[in-house]
Amino acid sequence: MPDLYQGTELWDLSLVDPDNRRPVDYGRRRNLIGRNADVAPTDLLADWRGGWIKLFTVARTLAVRRAIPQVFWDGDYEPLDVTGSHADRVIAFWRCRGPHHIVVVVPRLVAPLLGDATEPLPSAGAWGGTTLVRPDDEDWPETLIDAFTGATWQAAAGGWRVGDLLGRYPVALLTTASA
Repeated sequence: MPDLYQGTELWDLSLVDPDNRRPVDYGRRRNLIGRNADVAPTDLLADWRGGWIKLFTVARTLAVRRAIPQVFWDGDYEPLDVTGSHADRVIAFWRCRGPHHIVVVVPRLVAPLLGDATEPLPSAGAWGGTTLVRPDDEDWPETLIDAFTGATWQAAAGGWRVGDLLGRYPVALLTTASA
């Protein structure tokens, strides 16, 4: 669980713990939150240095948690296997409770995959054949929706290419619920 301090909903590059004593620009945060419903991932990526992408990611994740809290409170947890040349650069797991599922895919140590150090995420092709392996589980849902991009993912026999999952947004939160 990440630490989120009041005022750090956008990037905070402090060298000390933010202790909530600094002024917070609530107006800017309200404005950005109000725009979250209509924003496209490309807009967030174009201005990733502004921090809106962090606020959007936190807000969407909290919306999923609000929609299916039982998965977060006491859902089953299962790590997912990743294969391919960059498997060590991906953390993935799924959680489920009853009919509700989430799949989380997070990259790590991706600097070598960036073509340009100013890019916010590796290109889809940079991941090569790295694949998120679908577990052999009868409860695995047929369709999942990415909470960040709105992309729909059909259950694929072998799994999904990581480059496809992370080609439009830096992380993936696939879910059976619409948030």
